Amino acid sequence: MNMKRASVRILSVIMLAALCVMMPTSTFAAGSTIIGFSGGTTLADVFEIGQSGDYRNMEVYAGDEIRIPLTGDMFDYNDGYIPAYWESMDTQTLVRSGVRVRTEWRRGSVTLDYIQLDRDVFAGRPFTYPGTTAQTGTTTYISIMFAEEFVSVKDEDFSFDVIVYLNSKIPDVEGDCMRLTVSGTMKIKTQTVDKNTYEVFTQNGVVVEPTEYVKDIILNAGNGVEITRKLSADTLYYVTAKLKYPFETDLFDADFKADNPEIYPNLEYAIQINSVNVEGPCKVTIEPEDPDVVYYVYGDDMSYLGTTKEVLPFSNVYFLSHAKILTFEGVTPYESGLERVPNYNRLAEREADNPNTGR
Repeated sequence: MNMKRASVRILSVIMLAALCVMMPTSTFAAGSTIIGFSGGTTLADVFEIGQSGDYRNMEVYAGDEIRIPLTGDMFDYNDGYIPAYWESMDTQTLVRSGVRVRTEWRRGSVTLDYIQLDRDVFAGRPFTYPGTTAQTGTTTYISIMFAEEFVSVKDEDFSFDVIVYLNSKIPDVEGDCMRLTVSGTMKIKTQTVDKNTYEVFTQNGVVVEPTEYVKDIILNAGNGVEITRKLSADTLYYVTAKLKYPFETDLFDADFKADNPEIYPNLEYAIQINSVNVEGPCKVTIEPEDPDVVYYVYGDDMSYLGTTKEVLPFSNVYFLSHAKILTFEGVTPYESGLERVPNYNRLAEREADNPNTGR
């Protein structure tokens, strides 16, 4: 008997047996389709992978994102494939199978911008490639983006259900493995000022908190807009200035263009003022990006206010033009500008709506 050949045969059998033990019961196939939820790993199980903190008591700020990773072992597949624990999930399989994500609101819907599926790296996290033991930090996740701008002078509590659903079937059982209630508070950022403060920069959404009566202070709202006014010690103030351009944003909507065809092409751009407790007696100056260029400025009621070389009264919207437009006089106030201020209407209707923010 050839002992060398026999030894090789025995060794091959041992290696094959070990490999069979390590392999999943069904081999991963790129065309696998999700047909249900496994009930194994839940959204609650993986929440802390994306960020620290308790999902029942979050503290967030404007522009923050919550990321909830999805793993292959959360799902059942049409070909019987059984993923490894915390196996990376690819977006193509989710989309092809009809997996979507949405929210159901309990309170504080003003705080959210959108929710959607995305894919990125979770640094140092031990996900594995499908069908292998090789590690990767990348997987598909639920991206919960909070409002980019939070126009408010006080914190806002929120609570909403994050729901992963399949083929338009929404799970209706509270506590379901693919439903998670996220609650917490959107916090404001404050900056104290006093009578010795000359200027405060508010363009990043900081809330101004006077510690005493301030006779004159400059609120720098960004994009060249400075507002000089007095502040009361018992009031909080918020103001930002956002640029809006014709043909690019909904501030210049179709109705305005249709009603005023001779005016619309002459507008260079507009400045949207988002504010709380700032409107009223004050002095406003606007410095264009090119300080040598002079613009004619019109307010939200389309009345002529002056030029960018002059001190202007407060307006919720400033329309800037290279040429003076006499036809602006007598035009109906541009009310829709206010309706598009972030959170403007919803601040008054916080608990009245229940939007489906899924995409």
